[in-house]
Formats: sequence, structure tokens, C-alpha cells
Amino acid sequence: MKQQTPAFLTELKALAKKYKPKTKKADAVLSGDEMNYLQKKLFEIKSSCEILDKNAAKDILSELKSKNWPANVNEALEDIAVHLLHSAFKKASSVAEKAAEMLKN
Repeated sequence: MKQQTPAFLTELKALAKKYKPKTKKADAVLSGDEMNYLQKKLFEIKSSCEILDKNAAKDILSELKSKNWPANVNEALEDIAVHLLHSAFKKASSVAEKAAEMLKN
């Protein structure tokens, strides 16, 4: 166990860095194009989760996380990531759907 701990910590730090949200658009208002893009991608995550395609959902999530979003969007993306980590597809799908619906308002 002592021998594997350093390698584990290195990999864990790499994962944390990979999924750390970029700088946030604090309370910025999304443009219409940004909202449409985000909404489309969130529904794609929802669809991927419904068919239990974790890789597709993670790829879309990674694409979204590479962009700057307001704090509430980043929180939703983090929630989705945690649910996917635990293979909680229904929960991830639900968060993605709620986030997408929130953008309609």
C-alpha cells in the first residue's frame, strides 16, 4: 500500500487539475448563442445518461468544462461530474435536465 500511495496521489492530483473549473464569469449574462449551445450539450448529456453511455457524457462534460460559465452553471457541471463518477446516471441526467430547463427561463 505504501508503494502505491505516491502514484495514486499523483493520478488524483492530475484528475483534480483536469476537472477543475476554469475561471468563472461570476454573474455574467450568457449570450443567446451560448445559452443555446449549453442547453443543447446539457440535453446531450441527459440523453447519454439515459442510455448509460458514461464515456459520451464525460466527453461532453469535459468539453463544457473547458469553457467559462457563470457560477451556477459550473456548479451544475460539477454535480453532473460527481454523479457520473459514481455511475448515478439518473441523478446526472436529472441535474443536466434541470440546468437546461433553467436556461429556458
